[in-house]
Amino acid sequence: MRRLIPPLLAVLLAVPGFSFTYLFDDFDFLGRGLTPRFQHLLPDANSLFYRPVSRELYFGLLAQVSPTNPFLAHLANAVLLGIAVALLQRVFQRLLGARGAFVGATCFAVFSQIPLLIGWVSCVQDLLAICWLTVALEMELRGRWKVALVATAAGLLSKETVIACLPALAFAGTMAGPKRTRLVLSGLRYGVLAVMWALVHPGIHALVSRGLASGGTGYVGIDNPERWTFLARSAIASLNFPVPGFPCPWPTDLTWLAVIVVAASFAARPALFLEKSDGAKATQPPAVRVAFLGILLAGPPAMLASILVRHWAPYYLCVPAVGVALLLGSALTYAQPMFIRTFLCGFALLGIWSRGMEIDPSVPTERNLRPASAALSSLEPQFKRLSSRFPARSRIYVSVFTHGVVSVHAHMYRFQVLRIWYRDPNLEVLRPDEYVRREGPESLFWISPDLTVYQIDLSTFLPRSVRAPADYLQFQKVMRAYARGLGKAGEVDEATRILLGMPEKTQAAWIVDRRLAAMILLQNGNADGASRVLSGVPDVPHRAAVRVVASLLIGPKGSDRDDEATLRAFGLSPADPAAVQSVLGAALDLGADPAARRLALRLLRMDPTNTEAQSALRTVTARAQVDRIVTPAFEPELP
Repeated sequence: MRRLIPPLLAVLLAVPGFSFTYLFDDFDFLGRGLTPRFQHLLPDANSLFYRPVSRELYFGLLAQVSPTNPFLAHLANAVLLGIAVALLQRVFQRLLGARGAFVGATCFAVFSQIPLLIGWVSCVQDLLAICWLTVALEMELRGRWKVALVATAAGLLSKETVIACLPALAFAGTMAGPKRTRLVLSGLRYGVLAVMWALVHPGIHALVSRGLASGGTGYVGIDNPERWTFLARSAIASLNFPVPGFPCPWPTDLTWLAVIVVAASFAARPALFLEKSDGAKATQPPAVRVAFLGILLAGPPAMLASILVRHWAPYYLCVPAVGVALLLGSALTYAQPMFIRTFLCGFALLGIWSRGMEIDPSVPTERNLRPASAALSSLEPQFKRLSSRFPARSRIYVSVFTHGVVSVHAHMYRFQVLRIWYRDPNLEVLRPDEYVRREGPESLFWISPDLTVYQIDLSTFLPRSVRAPADYLQFQKVMRAYARGLGKAGEVDEATRILLGMPEKTQAAWIVDRRLAAMILLQNGNADGASRVLSGVPDVPHRAAVRVVASLLIGPKGSDRDDEATLRAFGLSPADPAAVQSVLGAALDLGADPAARRLALRLLRMDPTNTEAQSALRTVTARAQVDRIVTPAFEPELP
């Protein structure tokens, strides 16, 4: 019975994660799984990571079995977690005896970041890495080094963090088993495996080609300026303490778990903690060697993430937690039962408390992912009620008016969630202002700030929803974006017809629509037509013009010609450094980095010594190197 407690406790603490839907990277991996190809299993020179076991194989199976309902994925992750904890307890028993194994496995089970491994399905990469690492440890301790090498290779192909555990595995081979192995021979085996892995891994090639700097590898490189800060955070968080500097209110939604933990600790029989060994103490290695193994399992993986990765996430500590659990189990093996019971209860409560830590929304934590999960769970049924299916190879234009941690922008455009929701890898979701001219079915939607989905009939331009009547101002914004997209694609007549024909409720809206129509005409080389449209249209106040122009320049596909047309249409001269600099500042505030880069370069062409432009380029370059889970909201805020 005692052996079942740590695995069951780990799964119990992760139960809240079963409510999460698929999130972020899940959709990338599921999308590849919808169209499995053999070449997906091979290294890709354009990818920083090579994880065919945890990505292509695992998500390929999920994509065929349960691509839209994540419950089976959470269940599979929970089974893997239970297996990992059970295997870990078995390994610890060889090293510490029954009591130490129970304590160490329980410490791992209640680590604060373990629940995320079930809630966010993509964390199966960490789960599989831990499972294979534990199998490799078990095999090394039994003297079966060939099986250990195979398990280690599978771990490396699940997540690269396992590379930092090779010294621990080499050392484990010298500790126990029928035949003790020399450290040099054990190290040589794993050294050869590491070299073979590095030769085929595309991310290693990219790192080496850039001198191990992060320039060509996104957010991975040894030039992380915050490495020591991250390492200090990791040391604190690995002991289940909230990290200083981040608010950490008690997560009230998890109080029921705390009640269960406290009740279970009081109900636990003292006999649960009394057995010190299982009769195998003579075969157990010395405590000093066990402690050194724990340090090797905890230290290098934590240091690897802190040094190489340019942003810190607490769940990176799940692999190092194996070593921390071994150290805690070793330290408490001969403690008094009452002390062990109190410690484990307190350690578990600390873990629950730490799950409420308020870290930057760009960092994947259980707390940060919950709003995005709730948003997607609300949106999916609305889309399906409005359109139960899309014709083959449909192009779907969606405007998103939500902002912040719900991350709807990222999921719609970057992760293409509709492909998974409708099980059609050929669907494409674009912003309306990114309209692409082609033959084929098209649909137009928008998502309101309260997460209501609306569809616009492209033959009548009438909106409909399953929840509430449409807000006309939101409808106008969508139609303006759609008209801008039509204009960029050369559909000038249709674009200007929409803008000049919309009923207007305010003079400001009337002015904006006519200037937008003029902008489209200028972008397509029709200066005379633009002059006719602007005839009699009042000027826009300078500050308002700057704000509107900056919002219109948002998007990755702009050009200098588009910038000039937009500036001119709203009464700003593209040859006026002061006007361009004002728009540059507004673009930076909005997170419109591609536009900010173009505007900064325009300023530098006019004045190579312009410090504002130089500073803007540095800011844009620095932001481009940050891998963010939550992306900025790219929607123009027009009157």
